[in-house]
Amino acid sequence: MMGTNYYWHDRPCEHCGRFDRIHVGKAGFTFRGYRHKLLSDDEPDWGYTYESPFGFAVVSFDDWLRVFQERPGELWDEYGYRIKGSLKWLTDITPPPPELVVNIKRWHGDPPRDGWFDERGYFFLGTEFS
Repeated sequence: MMGTNYYWHDRPCEHCGRFDRIHVGKAGFTFRGYRHKLLSDDEPDWGYTYESPFGFAVVSFDDWLRVFQERPGELWDEYGYRIKGSLKWLTDITPPPPELVVNIKRWHGDPPRDGWFDERGYFFLGTEFS
């Protein structure tokens, strides 16, 4: 699947400009999901023992909306272009149409291996992809 990758430049330092580059997803559109297991076991056991880069699970469109609204950062594409109006950019993404859902299930299995559809119908992969 061809498409542009997008990254959240998380918590940029106002002094040196450094930031954490976190994969949001790929145009087409597939979101990158980040499961999270807290030491207190307050969240469901997703079968993963690492922490999300955000300190909470990002497993749905609403979780990405929370990141874009609450976290200091900016959206950039893989070519080094800053995306102005990143919140509008996010809310303009629509769930995949039925014909793409069929292809997603063909490519990744049904249910998708390492992937899932959130309650709104957006597709997520819980592993790295390019």
